[in-house]
Amino acid sequence: ILLVRSEGLGSINPTHRKYMTIARIPLEKQVQDKPPYNAPWCFFDLATIMLFMNEIMCAISTLNAAAVKVKLKYDDVLTFRSTLRLIEKQPVDGLNDVIEWADNQLDALSFNDL
Repeated sequence: ILLVRSEGLGSINPTHRKYMTIARIPLEKQVQDKPPYNAPWCFFDLATIMLFMNEIMCAISTLNAAAVKVKLKYDDVLTFRSTLRLIEKQPVDGLNDVIEWADNQLDALSFNDL
């Protein structure tokens, strides 16, 4: 996130992509665990990697799975959205879709708390 914030998505080089591919493997296993391990962060981290690898629909699908499999907490989703907002000035395809997903979850969670 910080690299993309300071230097843009183009700063992610083949070595970074290799590390993201390696990091993705345990995250994919964690989201499949019953219950998911380290939820909701495993979903958020996996979706972020997918976003950076231009797999936008996979990222949204992963986030939708989190909403189904995990009882999301307002503060967790708020932290995720706040982290994404660190890079909102960078041209990242799909970023607005992921932020919109988070905003919708926050609206639903705040409504449920009333």
